[in-house]
Parts: sequence; structure tokens; C-alpha cells
Amino acid sequence: MKTVFQEKYDNIFMAILLMMALIICTLSYMPSLTGVYAFMNETSDDRLYFSLVVLGITIIMGIVNISALMDSLIKLRINQIAILFYAVSLIISISEFMLFLGNIYVLGSALMAFVVGTAFAFRPYQIKIILYGYAIVSMVVGIYMIISYGGSLEIIDSYLFSHKNAVCVTWAICSVILVYFAFSESFGISTVLNIGGAIIFIIMISVSRGRAALLASILCIAFLFIRKFFNVGRKNLINITVFTFITAIVLGLLVLKFDAFSFIKQAFLGVNKEYADIDALSSGRITLLKMGIEEFISNPVFGGLYRNEDFGMVHNYPVRILASYGLLGGGGFIIIYLLFMVRVLKGMFSMQIFGKYEIWRVGYFIMAVLYIVSMFEPIAPFGPGTISFVGFFMFGVAIRCEAMGLDDRGNMPAFSPIPPRIPGTMLRNGEISA
Repeated sequence: MKTVFQEKYDNIFMAILLMMALIICTLSYMPSLTGVYAFMNETSDDRLYFSLVVLGITIIMGIVNISALMDSLIKLRINQIAILFYAVSLIISISEFMLFLGNIYVLGSALMAFVVGTAFAFRPYQIKIILYGYAIVSMVVGIYMIISYGGSLEIIDSYLFSHKNAVCVTWAICSVILVYFAFSESFGISTVLNIGGAIIFIIMISVSRGRAALLASILCIAFLFIRKFFNVGRKNLINITVFTFITAIVLGLLVLKFDAFSFIKQAFLGVNKEYADIDALSSGRITLLKMGIEEFISNPVFGGLYRNEDFGMVHNYPVRILASYGLLGGGGFIIIYLLFMVRVLKGMFSMQIFGKYEIWRVGYFIMAVLYIVSMFEPIAPFGPGTISFVGFFMFGVAIRCEAMGLDDRGNMPAFSPIPPRIPGTMLRNGEISA
């Protein structure tokens, strides 16, 4: 049995390892590290090496904290269900393993990050340090990329880099993290800095024309605004009024100085696109989506398996899986997808999402970004691994913290076992102490 002293310093070591993994994820998109070819090719070997290093760090974290990992595997039903259906998918994939290989690897990597994440319950200040470090490095890398390959705030029809759909998701995640932190604390200079950082990330996404990421960022931030508004008490009225006033000034300056509405419109639609042609605006994705739906309707059981066809270019994860493998081959993937989605929504709509001991809930909103993007991209929310790792690990942390009741017992040692299920009313009424 570990002492509190041992748990404290083991937890710091684990936090350092997690921050290292997140920074490696971000640096994998730095062209000076991976080379021009890797920069223009999302699936290059150089970037795969970064993913494998992160996977190795995840395994080390799980081994070091094996007792808590086994505890989460035994007591968290979501882990058991996800692993069960992943095993089912593995068994089904044996006959046509090469067709399944990419999806098996991507889902397995995300699932490993999630399961290992459920072994940790980092303290609020540790979560903040880890995610602030991730956001700062992401901003530095992003600014370097845009200056190197774009150089201005002008939006053009040609993309700045081929993998903008991946790296822009990182920036969308960071924007949501910063807004969540801004709303989880009393109004002050840190609130202004967090909102300012989020605005910088949104501008970076817009310049790079990461449309799915931009939409995900806007929707999640809007949801946070709504939740914050309905949780505002009279004591915060002055702070909210000041915040609203400052925000109005900033938005006004953007509109007057940079023609911000046109800026956002061009980020979504391009500069010289024919707006009436939806398929052209979506770069042909509407046609591919229709093909995928038609394939599934024609062959709902096997999809493209019966003729060894993988609909990898369909930019919608559920449709792509069902079109490629049908209900038989893709059922396990879809069940895990829906299982996590329902749990994310439940976390987002909890009665209280902002609080001193509830910083870990940011994991639900990071996952929300990935799920929104999955409607427009082929391997999200589970991949690419350098993007999805932060979401699935923090999602696992959120699941464990909620199972431990850390909203009311914020000082519990990070490696404490998950207690037997406790009635929610007891937790809310504070009948159980730390």
C-alpha cells in the first residue's frame, strides 16, 4: 500500500510523462522536425514514429500504475464493454486482416490511451499545468507553421498544408480548453488571457481553413457559453457584465479592422468558390458520403467486405465504417463509438460542469470536439493518434474522477481505488468526506 507521500510524487512523475506525450504529439507537426515530406503527408513514417513514442509512454504509465489500472478494468463497466467489442472486432477481422489493419490500429491506440487514462485522477492544478503546457506548445508550433507557409491573415483558396484537417483539430481542442478554464475560475487577468488565447487559436484555424475544426470549436465554445450563462449567480453579475463589455469591444474591433464576418465566411467557403455548389464547397465529400450510404443500404450486413473494398475516402466515420465493413464487420467499431459518445454527452450535460474540483470535466469537451469532427473526417474521433491522444486520455481521467466522486472529494489521493457505487444524492449532499 502506498503512502500519501509516495502517491504525491508518483503522481507528479506521471503528470510529467503525460505532458511529455502531449508535447510530442504537437511537435510531430513541426516541419523542421519531421521534414517537408512529413509536413505535406499526414501518414508519413516520421509522424508514425512520433505516434509510436506516445504509445510507448502510455504503456509505461499503465505499467507503473498497474494496481490502479487493474482497479479501473475491474470496476469500470465502460472499460469492459469497450475492450469486449474491440476483441470482437479483432476476431472478425482475422479473415480479411489487411482491410481492417488501419482501423484496428487507430482504434486500439485510442482505446489504450482511454483505458490507461482511467487509472489516473490528477489534481486540478496538475491538469491545468499539463493542458496549459499543451496549449502553449501548440500555439508556438501553429504560429511557426502559418508564418512559414502562409505569412499573413489573408485567406486563400489553396490550403497552406495538406494535413490542415488534422493539426487544426489540435488548435480547436486548445481553444475549447482555454475557454473552459476561463469559465472555471473567478474573473480576472487569467480569464482575459485564456479568452485571448482561444481567439488566437480560432484565427489560426480560420487562416488554415480547417472547416470541421472551426465548426467544432465554435459549437463547443457556444455550448460552454450557454452552460456558464445558466450557472451565473447574482454575485458574478458584475464580472459577467465587464467580461461581456470587453468581448463586445474585441468583436467590434475585429469587424471594423479585419472585416471579421467576411473572414469567417471565407474560412468556411473559400475565396472564389461557387457558393451554390455544395459538393464543390465540400471538396467532393457530399458525393463520397452518398456513395457510402448507398453501399451500406445495398449491403447492410457485409458492406464492401464482400468485394474487398474499403471506403476510406468517405469523410464521416460511422458511414465509412458501415460502408466498408457492414454491420457484421463494423458493429464493434460503431458500438464503441456510440458507447463513448453517450458517455461524453452525459458528462457535458451534468448539473454542474464548472467548479473548483471539476477541472477534469474538460475531458468531456475535448472529446466533443473530436466527435463533431468525426462527422466530417474519416478516422476521427479515434485518430490520427497525435490528435486524439489528449482527448481519450483526458476522457479516461474524467471517467475515473467521476467514479471516485472527486467533485465533492477533491483532495482524494490520485491512486486511490474506485469505491463501490455511491448514490448520487449522498455525494451531492456532502455526506461522504475526503
